[in-house]
Amino acid sequence: MSPLPLNLHRLILLGAAHCLLSVGWACASDSALSQIEQAVAAGQLDSLSDQIQGIDWSETTPDRAIKTLVRTARAFEQAGNLDMAAKLYQEAGKQTHRGDTQTPQDGTTSRFANQRTVIQLALISVATRQNDHVQVISSLEELAANPHLIAAPQRQALLSLAFSMGASSLNEQNFDSAADAYRAAEALADEEQKATALLGQAWTTVLRATEPLQAAQQLGSFVERYPDHPDAAQATRVCAKCLTEVGRVDDAQRMLSDLLMRWPDSVPAKELVESHVGLGFDEIPESVRGWLLGQCEHSASLDWSATLMGLSIRVACQVGQADKAQLMAEKLARQDLSGQATTDLLDQLDDQDAEWLASMYVSPAPQLQVTSKVREAACRWAGRNEKWSMLAMAAQSESIDRATSGRSVAVERLFAESLMQTGKTSEAREWWSHIADTRNASDFATLLRCAEAETATGNDTSLAESRISLARQSCGDNEFAVTLVDLLAAELAIRRSRFDEARSLLENVIRGVGIDRHLRGRAQWLIGETFYLQNKFTDAINAYRSVEGVDPDGPWVAAALVQAGKSFEQLGRTREATVCYGTLLGRFADSPYSDAARKRMAAISPASTRDLSPPIRR
Repeated sequence: MSPLPLNLHRLILLGAAHCLLSVGWACASDSALSQIEQAVAAGQLDSLSDQIQGIDWSETTPDRAIKTLVRTARAFEQAGNLDMAAKLYQEAGKQTHRGDTQTPQDGTTSRFANQRTVIQLALISVATRQNDHVQVISSLEELAANPHLIAAPQRQALLSLAFSMGASSLNEQNFDSAADAYRAAEALADEEQKATALLGQAWTTVLRATEPLQAAQQLGSFVERYPDHPDAAQATRVCAKCLTEVGRVDDAQRMLSDLLMRWPDSVPAKELVESHVGLGFDEIPESVRGWLLGQCEHSASLDWSATLMGLSIRVACQVGQADKAQLMAEKLARQDLSGQATTDLLDQLDDQDAEWLASMYVSPAPQLQVTSKVREAACRWAGRNEKWSMLAMAAQSESIDRATSGRSVAVERLFAESLMQTGKTSEAREWWSHIADTRNASDFATLLRCAEAETATGNDTSLAESRISLARQSCGDNEFAVTLVDLLAAELAIRRSRFDEARSLLENVIRGVGIDRHLRGRAQWLIGETFYLQNKFTDAINAYRSVEGVDPDGPWVAAALVQAGKSFEQLGRTREATVCYGTLLGRFADSPYSDAARKRMAAISPASTRDLSPPIRR
């Protein structure tokens, strides 16, 4: 507990001196009390402790006992013996109560009540210096019993002390002391200050967490009495929480609706609505939906989090208010700096609404400002959901050399990838080159894609070789990455008609330990292609037949069967060719190579394809 403020200490001492001088003390004394008073006057306090402990104060009059106790206590206080001073002041307080019992009950304030006020003020001064919270609060309660006896300046100082004691007791989770302090504050306070005292009592009950119904009643009473108080909105929300804890859900919902209606611009109202961010639409109360849609009308001045904007967009989409969804989507585009709110929103929206929002951010209108993270989130959503045509159209609508709002390297990578996925490899090559050369991207995935596009569609094989070399340098010790580069280098070698070099690279892939079997199957198929391009059809057939041994059910088995069939045809062995085509159609009817197999069989013998035609779909 912090020391008593200097101004409060002075007020207490001045009040004490005034009251002590104004009270007529009895002069009668016995020998024991006289000895104590003489010792005090002589400053011989060390010998008094034991002597005082043995006195029965009830054997003298309350007036005489109080006089001796207070003078002795003040002497000990001035000497720095606060423990003894506190004990003597406490005993003096008890003697004032004894005096009350001997005073006629005529309805007037007992002079002992005045003396008790002075004594408690002095005791507060001592207890504060001792950091004795319990005694300070006990004295405040005594004073609160007769607040009219306290001068206005002292009363205000004591009220501040009561509030301070209540707050510090709450921080220490001493709930009984906090409740006592705030009750004392209520008695000392005027009507305006009573609000703080009553709210303190309510918070004490809330934090005690043993009587939620009582807490709800206290908070509800506070809100009803002080609706314009700055904490009225927060009190309403906590009241609803307490009501929910005791099973009064309908009453809690009414309180929350009241919060959103009466204090719509308050922080608690915003926090309440934000608590519904992760819920399904049907779990969001009507009052929350109404608040969101109503606030959207003031979108220009709203200071909302990105997650709250996302919730408003979701609600507006669900109820068909496209204009409000558009307003908030534009605001979200400018303010979502991390992209997380946009990512979450896209995953929560229905497919149609998600596609609308994603397209708005993937290819923003010229006047729309979009953060890079928002645009990335939309592009990633499109990629995850294989909306490659959406991304490809955005890529084709933009100039590579002139960046638009929010177009980061991550967005450009997704643009380039979408063009690869939609078969526009030549256009993708321009984007990949821009990312590698202008954006200076050096990650393996980008360099590999750049090399792949250059190898497939570029006119400069030396440039393709340089791209492959850069990709190989970024592999490090990653065996899988090395395998991908070897496959690409093999394809470039095939393009250059360096078939021995290509087969050497491909055999390294096939021999790799832990390499994906689909990649090994493709490598084996490419070996067959090298022989086929050299017109070494027998070697090609053997290579194609080995694909199934490498990857029995992989995608390259069908490709190997159709190429083996063509090789048999080149050797004039149409019967074996027909077997290859028939096997393909029997096992891989849905393969993209099935049409080629069917056409080859028809060319060899039209009658042989009658029973292999797919059934008519009805």
